[in-house]
This record gives sequence, C-alpha cells and structure tokens, in this order.
Amino acid sequence: MFHDNIDTVYNNMLLLLVDEISNNLSDKSQLSYRLRNIIIFIMDHYDHFVNNHKDILEIQITKYYSSSLEIIESEYNILSNRQIEYELSVTEEKTMNDYKKTIGYMKRFTDKYN
Repeated sequence: MFHDNIDTVYNNMLLLLVDEISNNLSDKSQLSYRLRNIIIFIMDHYDHFVNNHKDILEIQITKYYSSSLEIIESEYNILSNRQIEYELSVTEEKTMNDYKKTIGYMKRFTDKYN
C-alpha cells in the first residue's frame, strides 16, 4: 500500500474513532475494538515497511541507536557504581531506573531488527 493510501485509511479510522468518542455514547464497548484495529493497522504496515527497508534501518540503528545506547549504558553504570558506594538520592534512583528501562527497550528494539 502506498504511503498516501496508508495515511488516508489511518486518518479515516481516527475520524471514526473521534466521532464515536465525541458522541458521548454510554456503551463504549466498541471503543477498545476500534483502538485495537488502529494499532494493528499501524503495526502491520510498519512491519511491512521495515521488512522492505531493512538495509536503511540497519544503517540507522548502527548510526543513531547504538551510540545513544552506549551513552545511556555509561550513565547507568556510573549511577550503578555510585549505588555501591553510597545510597542514591531519590532523583538519582529514579534516573537510574529510567536508564534501565530505556536500555531494556532499546535492546529489544535493536535485537528485533539487527
């Protein structure tokens, strides 16, 4: 499907969803169904796009994501080492947990497409 066609279908799906929400229907049982369909539509087309452009994606992962991941892992390791020496502040603890979640997310993403 061409990009313009994807945009048209997606926008129509969103318009239907917005219309459904704005009607203040008491029965919103179909809302989750519509949301699921939109997400499935997006993911199917994203997957198709990724599979057809793996070479470009591999270059981008190497160029952008890998270097970002290295920086985040470095900052995480600094906080992790500090944690051994003394108790981290609440902000440092939150930052370290955010880094950990980000590292996990980025690794799942890069592992999927590498």
